[in-house]
Amino acid sequence: MGDIVNLTDFKNVKASEKPIPTTQELFDHCLEGAIPDWEASFFKNQTGDLLSTESGIKISDHRDFAQLKTFETEIGLGPIVFAPGTMMKRANFSGWVAGFSMNGNSFATPEMTTEQDARAFNALMYLRLKNILKV
Repeated sequence: MGDIVNLTDFKNVKASEKPIPTTQELFDHCLEGAIPDWEASFFKNQTGDLLSTESGIKISDHRDFAQLKTFETEIGLGPIVFAPGTMMKRANFSGWVAGFSMNGNSFATPEMTTEQDARAFNALMYLRLKNILKV
């Protein structure tokens, strides 16, 4: 007969050998969770509430450029915004995209219908990734 093996010890060793996720993988994970949260708040007209909850900073209407700019400044976000048709790497690019850089990586939102939506979703992604990375 063979030896009895404690599988808990095996599991613990394997868990410690897992590779550390890259910043891009963490962003992708944030994106997977943010899209349903964004859609739920967007269709209830509560995106300001979602951003306020994530940041602790009050924003009542993400569609107001002045509020949005103030919010971005207060969270330390200097967004990059691409208008429809201006991104060379995306052939069929037809929406607004916003992005940011963190830890030497660049990140971008999915295409959105308005500049404000792209910038607000970008802020959400920035806050969530910043929270995970503790930067």
